[in-house]
Amino acid sequence: MLRLVNINKSYQIRKGKMQNVLNNLNVEFSSKGFVSILGNSGNGKTTLLNIIGGLDRQDSGEIYFNDQEISDYELFRREKVGFVFQDFNLIDHLSALDNVIISMSDENKNKKKNATEILTKLGLEDCLHKLPKQMSGGQKQRVAIARMIAKDVDVIICDEPTGSLDEETERNIVGIIKELSKEKLVLFVTHNRRVAEKYSDRIIRIKSGSVFEDINDYDKTASTKIENNKLYNENCLWLSIKNLIGRYKQTVKYIVLTAFIMLVASLAIIMESELFRLYMHDYYIDKGIMSIILDIKDDVVGEEDLLSDWETKSDIIHAAFNFDSTIKIGRTDYQVSGIYTPSRLEEITSNEYLKEMLTNGRLPKESNEVLMSAEGAISLLTKLNIGGERLYDQFMTGELDSEYVYSLMDDKEFIVAEYGTPRMKVVGLVDDNKVHETDLTVYFIDGFTSLFEYPKGLQPTKIKLYKDNLNRDVNDEIINIAEQNGQVEINEDHRKKVDKIYNKIDSFLELSKIALYVIIVIASISFFSLLSTSLFERKYEIGLYRSIGYNKRNINKILGSEMFFTGVVSLLLVIISLLAFAVVMYFKLDFIKSFVEVFNIINLFNIVAALVLVLSFFVSAIVYIVNRTILKNSILSNIKDL
Repeated sequence: MLRLVNINKSYQIRKGKMQNVLNNLNVEFSSKGFVSILGNSGNGKTTLLNIIGGLDRQDSGEIYFNDQEISDYELFRREKVGFVFQDFNLIDHLSALDNVIISMSDENKNKKKNATEILTKLGLEDCLHKLPKQMSGGQKQRVAIARMIAKDVDVIICDEPTGSLDEETERNIVGIIKELSKEKLVLFVTHNRRVAEKYSDRIIRIKSGSVFEDINDYDKTASTKIENNKLYNENCLWLSIKNLIGRYKQTVKYIVLTAFIMLVASLAIIMESELFRLYMHDYYIDKGIMSIILDIKDDVVGEEDLLSDWETKSDIIHAAFNFDSTIKIGRTDYQVSGIYTPSRLEEITSNEYLKEMLTNGRLPKESNEVLMSAEGAISLLTKLNIGGERLYDQFMTGELDSEYVYSLMDDKEFIVAEYGTPRMKVVGLVDDNKVHETDLTVYFIDGFTSLFEYPKGLQPTKIKLYKDNLNRDVNDEIINIAEQNGQVEINEDHRKKVDKIYNKIDSFLELSKIALYVIIVIASISFFSLLSTSLFERKYEIGLYRSIGYNKRNINKILGSEMFFTGVVSLLLVIISLLAFAVVMYFKLDFIKSFVEVFNIINLFNIVAALVLVLSFFVSAIVYIVNRTILKNSILSNIKDL
């Protein structure tokens, strides 16, 4: 039995002006029967039902169920009340069957079978898997009734459920509700007095917020007490999946956008790693960034000790003497042709770095065997009128490769056009992109310069230091050491050129990071804007869950699970993209030797960990937005046309 005592309710229509809707209303209802509530618009009948159903709260007064005052309206609404709305309030992306299942609590162990039976009894066996947009008004209303039946409650609230139906459909719907009233209390709001008089066991007229007329008596038999049996925890995960599938267009949109944000965040993390720094440095190796050039002071003696001393320094993998002097290289018919080309010299006896740069041929074994770069070999052939003039252009455009260039050098001998005119052979080529040459350079091993007598003696004037770390701070540290060394000084021309390169690298990396951060901020703002819009578009759906009896925790779990699934799929897409990126890096970047090195460079583990944090943040943001906006509002504001 339901009893309302001195219920008052008013609404603020403007500042300082209140409108009284219910005024000390007192009424009692039995545990079953068809009770029609009539009254003109604005007299409070809908407000009365909203308060009974727990969708709105009275300003004062008490409501009793079986002589027990209701204090927990969420519990009362979940356990005892079901709604049939005028506009059906079905969830558009769920089938008729799923719209019924959402009202079944955890105690119902065979939800699909039971929902099918209810819909079949209501003549909807052909509509089980239809969406609301595929059904007529009468069919949708019967689905709404089936949803209420499936909830199995004691009080059924119907707010003009036939207002938008034709007369025949109205008769069928009211007939179904009348049948339910034999076991349950039906509160039926309508403007149609004919329907009320035909079907009602009792008619109540509301006028000016009070009971004006009460026709027919009522049974005062009490129903069961309120028990906390209806829980919807098991439905949350299932409903999340149904929402993701039913709203697949929105789901795909959020997955793509979330993946985009995560991918941009990943790139920002990679930019903080060594990847792009290494790439940019590798790109500029041929400009001399791999090396530091030191000028040996004129009064320095014991050069060999000086060289070995530098090779012991940290971050230096090799130190080699360079020479301002050049040698003349000519054809084997030098005596006839008189053609030669000057070439610089660099010793590579123990240069492990340069040995790794070998692209064709082999390393020198004899003192008369040397290496050149592919471009250096082309330059030599061209100047000695051995290769064609188009050879360089064909090589630079990729029409010819270094293997072809080496085939032109193989088995050829050249004359060192100095005293003694020894013969030399080019036995291998080094990678042009990995060495720094301003002029044609011959890379020789110990004993080469002993093959000829240089007029003024061949003395080293420079030291070339090869670094194993290309970062600018390492370069600056080595330069600081050199500046404190009394035997050498920095080659200023080379330092200025390298400084310009480092400035370019630093500027590029800094601007890239700033651009990525801006993109992340803009993308995140867009994402939250889209997310908020989507949540507010779903406020009626959320309101329906609440009217059925889903509590705030259930709703947070539903929406949080949807975002979690979306985020996990997005995360997988990002990981796949990063793995594809790693494969490209492995094949395209020469300084990377293994996939393990790729993963270490891009910090894949750290990226995934960071993305999990981003995902957790988005899920938490959803819960926060829902709690601070939609769930903070009254249920009444989230239900259509109540």
